Parts: sequence; structure tokens; C-alpha cells
Amino acid sequence: MSNPLGVRRSALHLLGALFFLATTLASQTDPATDSKAPQSQRSLVIGVKEAVKLATTYNSALRVAYYNHLIDRTSVTESEAKFEPTLNLAANWGTRQAVFPSTFPTGNLNPDGSPELFQAIVTDSSEVGSFSAGVKGLFPTGATYEMQIVSNYQDNIRGGLINPSFNTSSTATFTQPILRGAWLQYNYAEIRLARYAESQRRQRYRTDLLATIQSVHAAYWNYVFSIKDLVVKKRSLEVANRLLDINRVKVETGVFAPIEIASAESGVASRVTDVLIAANAIEDTADRLRRLIMTFKDHSDWDVRIIPADDLSEKTWVIPPVRECIDIALEERPDLSESRLNLRRQDINLAVADNELLPKVDIAASVTFTGLNSRFDNSFIDSYGALGAETWNLGVTFEIPLGNRAARAKMARSRLQRDQALMSYRDLQLSAVEEVRKAHRDVLIAEKTTQSQKKAMELKREELKNEQIKLENKVSTNFQVLEIEADLAARSSDFNNALVQYRIALSSLAKAMGSSQRVLKWSPKR
Repeated sequence: MSNPLGVRRSALHLLGALFFLATTLASQTDPATDSKAPQSQRSLVIGVKEAVKLATTYNSALRVAYYNHLIDRTSVTESEAKFEPTLNLAANWGTRQAVFPSTFPTGNLNPDGSPELFQAIVTDSSEVGSFSAGVKGLFPTGATYEMQIVSNYQDNIRGGLINPSFNTSSTATFTQPILRGAWLQYNYAEIRLARYAESQRRQRYRTDLLATIQSVHAAYWNYVFSIKDLVVKKRSLEVANRLLDINRVKVETGVFAPIEIASAESGVASRVTDVLIAANAIEDTADRLRRLIMTFKDHSDWDVRIIPADDLSEKTWVIPPVRECIDIALEERPDLSESRLNLRRQDINLAVADNELLPKVDIAASVTFTGLNSRFDNSFIDSYGALGAETWNLGVTFEIPLGNRAARAKMARSRLQRDQALMSYRDLQLSAVEEVRKAHRDVLIAEKTTQSQKKAMELKREELKNEQIKLENKVSTNFQVLEIEADLAARSSDFNNALVQYRIALSSLAKAMGSSQRVLKWSPKR
């Protein structure tokens, strides 16, 4: 038969080892009590506002989202470039030879007295070149224009009336659509769509920004709670050890049965586990906060000790009525702003599709001035003078596809997409109102929960005080006092958690309203 006393001693040795491990781990992870940390380990004392500022500056996910915004901005510039004119220059130079038969006199006379002729193959050679320069582009009305100067040079070896010669012509062409593809609404559509897309991306970035701010608030206050919770758990462990010592004395004096020691040992083991879990929670919540606020230029940022500068307090805030919160959300939420921009984009697509249903009617006009001279400058000047030639042309073109099914299908699709975007916007409004109402209730409930948890803690503290008075008067026992002390530790932990949840609920309401700054402007209750 085993020795019960030996078993109990072995269990006590095991519990003592576990307690030493828990306290060692806690002292290494508790930023408020860490006095044995390496001297080279960096520390960061930071409040929640500073944490938000770091996150909005260095958070990698936010920076990725901001790059998307910059990328979309280049699309706006790209679409605006369609109205930039294009300059074209061309030059060619070469020789040209022509081979043809020709008749020449021999100098002799035929019997009938006519001159004698003979035929020979003649090669004619000349130097030729051409030079052109022009500008073409598109007006916002949809009109296309082109102005071009072309000069053809020729130097004929056999000579000529004008040799060398420059044949220079200046041409201006203008085409204006009247129906399809005409006017500002149609031709500015691509630019407006790109601008709206860039604005949508900016609103999407605001959505990510608000989510990050809310995550920082949650991570910061959960980290603060984990530090305080470890203190509470260690205090509870101390109470359990004191209870174990008291029970051991009472068993040795015969007041308690030996079974009471086993019960107390079980309580100590349970609280050792609680301390280990609480110590690990500090590292988990610290890593979450580091991930949000650190720059991570190297992996050493994972080892930075974060020391909270803001502590939990019982301060509460006056929040606006739920109707006012909803009005703010409907006006400022970035996802609703993005959806409204999408509606405008669909309106533009609908207008473009409607324009493309029209027949194509274009008015085209052109004029050409031509001059010929042995010098280029004179040929250009002569083209506009009495020695030049001018050509005018004015016309109208009409085009309509038979059936026009492609344009009609595009119009039907644009209408459906616009209706879909409108229904999506209305559904998003309902979701926003629901989120705000829930977040508003969560704040009020969290405030009331904080008050009730505080009341429970105060009552338990009063109960402990009364029980200690009873103990002094020998009406109570140490066991009962220690049990109440353990309950008080649990109530303290619940109260700290309620304070944290209240602050997280405030940040969630700010996110639901679409304006994180509103929380900072709310007046604290006195």
C-alpha cells in the first residue's frame, strides 16, 4: 500500500515546480514587472493614440492599399492623354530612273526629203525626296483634326522648266460627329470613369484605414487587459497557496479530513494553469499589436517590449443618439461613398450606351494649298498666293447598322447593371444602419456591464471586509475568507475585461459610423 503522506509530498513538489515555472514566465513577459530583461532589448512606451498613428503610418497592409490608390490615379492621367495632339515627321530621299524609247534625227534626209530618224532606249535619272510634318488630335467634342505640310522635291538630270522643283502642299482636315460619338458627355466618359474609379479606390482605402484603427484599439486594450489579468491570476494563485497551507495545518491538527488537502492542491494546480495561460496571452496580444504598429525593417521588431502608457480607467463617454449616429454613417461611411460613386459610373455607362444607339452622322471639311517653285520657302509662300492652287472639300457621311443588335444589347446590359448597383446601394444602407444600431447597443450594454461588474466587485470587497471582521471575532474561518478573496480576484478580472470591452465597443461604433474622429470628440462623462 502506498504512503499517502509521500504521495502528497510528491504532489507538493510538482506544484512548487509548476508555480516556479509560471512565475518565471510571467516575470519575463509582464512589461510592468520585467526587471531581468536583456539590456539590449528595446522598449516602446506607447499610448493608444500613438499606436494608431504608428499603424496608419507603417502598417504594411495599409501601405499596400495606398499603392492601389496611386496605381488607379495613373489611369486618370492615361485617360486624359487621349486629347493630347500627336506630332508626326517623315523624310525620304533617293534616286529615280525611268527607261523609255525615244526618236532622234540622224542628220540625213529620206528620199522623199523628210528627215531620217532612229529610235533608242533612253534612261532618265533624277534625285527625289519628300518631307512631311503634321499634327493631329481629338477635341473634347469628338472632332478630329489634322494639319500637315508635305513637300516633294525633284532634281531631273535632263532638266525642265523648273528644275530642281519643290511641290509643297498644306492640308487641314476637320471632322465633327453630330450624333454618335459626339459632344462632351460621350468623349469625357472615359476620363470621368477613371476619376470615379480612383475615388472609389480612395474610399476603399478609408475603409481599410478605419478597420485598422479599430483593430489597433482592440489589440491595445486586449494587451492591457492581459497584463492586468496576469496580476489577478497570480494573486489568485497566492490565495490558493495560502489556503493549501491553512488546510495542511488543519489536517495535521485533526480539524479537517485529509481529503481537504487534495481539494486545495487541485485548486493550486488549476490556478498554476491559469497563470501560464495568462502569461502566454500577454505574448499573443503583444504580437498582434506589434504586427499592427511596427515598421518591421528587420525581425528584431518582434522582440520589442511594448509598455502601455494608457491604463484602464472608469471613464465613460457621452455618445450621440442612435438616430444621429445613423445619419453620420449614411453620410460618411466610405463603403457607402464608394457605392454612390459606382452609381455615377453606371450612369455614365448608360449615357454612353444610349449615345451609341444613334446613327453616325459626321461633317467633314478639308482645304489644301499647293505651290510649286525651285526653292522650298518660295513654294510654301506661293501656295497661299496668286501662283498657288487651293482645293476645298465639304461633306457629310451617314452610317447606321442594320438591326443595331450589339448597341441595343449594350444598352440593356447598362440598364441592368445600373439597377443592380442601385439595389446594392440600398442593401448596403440597410447593412450600415443595422451595424450602427448594434454597435450603439453594444456601447450602452458595455457601459452598463462595466457598472454592474464594478458594483459586484465592490460588494465582494465589502463582503471580504465583513468576513475579515468575523474572523477577528472568531465567527468565521480562514477558509471562508480566502474563498471570498478568490471570488474578489475573479470579480476584478471581470471588471477589467468589462472596461476593455467598453473601449472596444466605442471603437467599433466609430468604425460603423465611418468616422474614427467622432469618438475622440465625444465628451467624457464626469
